[in-house]
Amino acid sequence: MKSDTESRMLQNVFDQFRSYWRGNIAEIENDKTLIYYGAALGFCHIVCALWWLGYRFHTNTPWAMGEYAVMLWDQSGVAICWPFYQNCQDYRFASLTAIFVIFWGYLAFSIVSTLVFFKKG
Repeated sequence: MKSDTESRMLQNVFDQFRSYWRGNIAEIENDKTLIYYGAALGFCHIVCALWWLGYRFHTNTPWAMGEYAVMLWDQSGVAICWPFYQNCQDYRFASLTAIFVIFWGYLAFSIVSTLVFFKKG
């Protein structure tokens, strides 16, 4: 069981954490530039998710899993490892379905976060 001192210390840490985030959110809410900047970043994430999902703007290709995502993430694809992470192929876990779900989730989260910034503006 935790002592009273440990409980107070833990509560103090949570209070400081909460105060930090509330201060940052209040700063964003009070500055139009930060709101527009956040919305622009959210829009960039939307475009990135669409690119990973394979949508090609210049050809209006319908929705299909992007060949880059399959090549880099799928277990059956060829692994392209960075020099400082030479055995990355050993840690590839995603199936094609998992990749699809991950990037559609990324797209959904990007849209929601962008809309939240536009709501604030």
